[in-house]
Amino acid sequence: MNAAEFFDHLKRVDDEHGTVFRRGPETVSQFPEALAVSFAIRDLPCTPGLNDIGPRTYLTREMMVNCS
Repeated sequence: MNAAEFFDHLKRVDDEHGTVFRRGPETVSQFPEALAVSFAIRDLPCTPGLNDIGPRTYLTREMMVNCS
């Protein structure tokens, strides 16, 4: 992110009066206008030579509802 230092030690505090953001003892009221976020994604097997064990199964909403 282009404003990483802004997030150092930033905490959200919820109480009966509402939500405030704090960085240490300081209450934060000014936030960056915009943030640029970038990701570096590498799709590599965990272990070289790992054999494919079959087709992948993806979680569905029905699977999640029925797991409780």
